[in-house]
Amino acid sequence: MELEAKIKYKTGNACFKIQKDTEGIYTASLLNYDGENALSPPEGIILVRGIRYWTGSVEDEILLTELGKLIDAHWLEKNSADPTTNPDSV
Repeated sequence: MELEAKIKYKTGNACFKIQKDTEGIYTASLLNYDGENALSPPEGIILVRGIRYWTGSVEDEILLTELGKLIDAHWLEKNSADPTTNPDSV
């Protein structure tokens, strides 16, 4: 699974490339950020799917949650025809 995720982050917009590493673990790589350089998000983030939340390699819970929502939405879109599909099989 690979997707391009665009989110609003602090003073600008950030675009990440997200790749699945293994079951429940994803890597987000910053492609670009158009806000203030001093407020730029991390260039690399590890995201870990929890039962009801996302955790990861940064302490910014909002950033982790927003990226996690996009991963979940991508999974739902790809598997809307079969709701029994495991989200980590995408």
